[in-house]
Amino acid sequence: MAIGWKLTPSEIRKLLKLTEDCDPDTVREAMYKVMAESGHDVPSYALRPTLIYRADGTYLIQVRSNRFLWPNYTLEQHVDTVRKMLHIDAGSEYDKYFDWHPRSVPPRQRQ
Repeated sequence: MAIGWKLTPSEIRKLLKLTEDCDPDTVREAMYKVMAESGHDVPSYALRPTLIYRADGTYLIQVRSNRFLWPNYTLEQHVDTVRKMLHIDAGSEYDKYFDWHPRSVPPRQRQ
């Protein structure tokens, strides 16, 4: 399962506290930094965020949640974990930007 949401450059800049619109690599680095500094007790391999810069100029952030680590988590519990890692309070200004939804994603191929 993956949880995805779509943001405009100004929304992602505000969320990640960037001073200006940045290239996808800079945004990805900022996102990983925020998640690493969150202090949330989740192993780094547990959530694997993917950042995609779309042709319409928006960013799609998709987080693949690990059902092997949390097999009994509901969708809301997975979403809450992602919120904590990005310092987003439920119902906050930032929370309104996101369209939380489960996405059907094929399993990653092992190399």
